Amino acid sequence: MAVENNLGLYDPSKVQVNIGGEIATGLDDQNFIRAERNNDQYAVKAGAYGGSVRTRNNDRSGTITIRFLQTSPMIAKLRELEKKGDPFEVVITDNNEQGDNGCTAEKAWVKKPTPFSRSAKDEEPYVVTFETNNLVFN
Repeated sequence: MAVENNLGLYDPSKVQVNIGGEIATGLDDQNFIRAERNNDQYAVKAGAYGGSVRTRNNDRSGTITIRFLQTSPMIAKLRELEKKGDPFEVVITDNNEQGDNGCTAEKAWVKKPTPFSRSAKDEEPYVVTFETNNLVFN
């Protein structure tokens, strides 16, 4: 039996983040993006005699959390969008794989202001969580 010797390559620089029409730069290098829906896609309800029904949850709301370096030039744009309060688009594309891979929120907003913190030791990332009523995974 032959041993398969595959070596893959994942390049985080192939992940593109577009916030309000602007390409984001200065992303943190650790867990810089997390997108998730607020609810499960399906719910199962069991009946008294063992039958069950699976129901689709049509709630497509969710959150996208992005971590930036404190020196990211994108922080000024994020603060501007937060103050403005109008919804904006967030598009994340991962070009590491074949085909579309990522997620889109056509109407997103900053969920809550980022806490203010500073430290002389390790640089704390600037973490922003966006909320949306329709998170679409490609």
